[in-house]
Amino acid sequence: MNNKTDRSLIPQRLDALRVRMREEGITLYLLTKTDFHLSEEPGAYFNTLEYMSGFTGSNGTMVVTHQHAHLWTDGRYTLQAREELRDTGITVHISSDYNDDIGTVPLFFGASGDAFYDAMVDDGIKRSTFDPQKFKTVIGCDGRTIPFEMLDEIIENLGIAFDSGAVVINAKVDLVGDIWPDRPPLPDGKAWVLEDRYAGESVRDKLDRVRDVIESYSSDTGAVITALDDIAWLFNLRGSDMDYGLTVLAYAYVNATDAYLFIDSRKLTGKVITHLRAADVTIRGYDEFYSFLDEAPDHFVIVDPSRNNAAVVVTVGDNPETSLINHYGLVEDLKAIKNDTERTNAAEVHRRDAVAMIRFIKWVKENVGKVRMTERSAADYLEFLRREQGMLCLSFPTICAYGPHAAIVHYLADETTDVPIEPAGMLLVDSGAHYLGGTTDITRTIPLGALTDEMRKCYTLCLASFLELLNARFPRGLYDTQVDVFARAPMWRHGLEFEHGTGHGVGTMLNVHEGPQSITWLKSGDSIVMRDGMITSCEPGIYFEGKFGVRHENLMLCTALRDYPGFLGFTSLTLVPIDTSAVDPEYLTDAEVDMLNRYNRMVYLEMLPYLTVEEQAWLQKETAPVSKAR
Repeated sequence: MNNKTDRSLIPQRLDALRVRMREEGITLYLLTKTDFHLSEEPGAYFNTLEYMSGFTGSNGTMVVTHQHAHLWTDGRYTLQAREELRDTGITVHISSDYNDDIGTVPLFFGASGDAFYDAMVDDGIKRSTFDPQKFKTVIGCDGRTIPFEMLDEIIENLGIAFDSGAVVINAKVDLVGDIWPDRPPLPDGKAWVLEDRYAGESVRDKLDRVRDVIESYSSDTGAVITALDDIAWLFNLRGSDMDYGLTVLAYAYVNATDAYLFIDSRKLTGKVITHLRAADVTIRGYDEFYSFLDEAPDHFVIVDPSRNNAAVVVTVGDNPETSLINHYGLVEDLKAIKNDTERTNAAEVHRRDAVAMIRFIKWVKENVGKVRMTERSAADYLEFLRREQGMLCLSFPTICAYGPHAAIVHYLADETTDVPIEPAGMLLVDSGAHYLGGTTDITRTIPLGALTDEMRKCYTLCLASFLELLNARFPRGLYDTQVDVFARAPMWRHGLEFEHGTGHGVGTMLNVHEGPQSITWLKSGDSIVMRDGMITSCEPGIYFEGKFGVRHENLMLCTALRDYPGFLGFTSLTLVPIDTSAVDPEYLTDAEVDMLNRYNRMVYLEMLPYLTVEEQAWLQKETAPVSKAR
């Protein structure tokens, strides 16, 4: 993950791609940062965008023309993208930059379509005839790695340029694969069975719930399922095909009577085969999926446009024997509501993770300036502590960012950027892990020495935002976008804002980022009602380029409030103390001071039985109450 591409190679690769574009008659080539299943952290085989640009962030879209190249990402990666793409000839666009006329991919194609049509009209006026073929433009892409909704929006923004036939799309070309001589192979990890004591529900029961939705349309209806976390959840399988998610490459199709799993047979053990057959699941080859869709056994086929690639939707839509039904969240909505077993296991897993985090923070604070400590060595030590607690693997690459590096929201230290950690300023550590039973994600900003007044103010305002959301009470029916106001209000009062979401859903040993909920007013998709049983992060932040960054993050379980009928709130799963040494109580309300003290007291009491005597004494000091000067 940290082996960054040599920037000097990028222009050569772009030139090679353009040669293939000309050979295939392609005017513009589209690349994304995902795989055939729209995964956020795909395997190395799918890193075509990184290979062509050097950009390592998790969200990116790239367009290459014969003369230019553009890359779009979101506000989390503003600094990172500009640094990684420096001197490559690629123009960087940030989706939250409203001053950029082509700040999003659809805007780019809208502007391109308008310009293209204007040129065609001007030529037609001169010649007294319109000739779309003269201006024919071909957009090329590998439709298996393009989200359907993205392609649909591109077509809509192209407008009459597409409708006239002057612009066409060839979604069946993997040109980067043609010029990538040492491309890694497809992931070959084994699948394994998640036992009911961790899943909390059998495959048969899950299929029955999915079929209830499918059959509400008709008995002649089937559903395509391609998101890896949906498939892993539905069939109680886990795997290792993603670097940081416990999923396995597969497709699925379910109807009223049958369930099909399309997976490479080499991934299956005897135990997995027995497990699937016990639930009457038919096993087919991974490469058979698209030919199966060509002859789908049902007249009506459900597809989630937000969780399927363009190739899937087009294949179903082009089949004259089937009718396409758009249905959002068929599996995702069920998966988001954790059952009692998942909730119990999540609490236990977070206690184990807290042991590792408490030991890590104690080690950093007691040893900084005394032993050699760098961003990478500290991250490695935290991983070691988690493995002692039974970690299966990290849930995402650890962000260990010291000083100005913390202003880069998704900073990843490598051999060229790794710096020593000194007894001054702050260290931001955003990390998480998968354990048998659940997944963690936590951020702590650790004060290490002298701080400026500005640092203390921002540390405290970020903490106020964190506490307000963690302690929010709201009526059932409130949307995730509305809940975001609880977190942002303390910052807004001081004219501060951050360009990333406040909270994301978290899977159970699946993906650390899970939908459908996303606590942010910045989201472009539909708002989602918050529901009892959702696990969501709470992670406001403040960032000042070249100076410092602050972020506090817990995972929290949405729960019904017993004393407030009809209301929901959050229970913190994360049990790691908030460092109060950087707090300026003047920026906290009396209620927020009480929230802070109650949280730290709860952490102390919950974690006491799992720590050594020395660690207990340290934690008692760390969680000492804060008072507000009068």
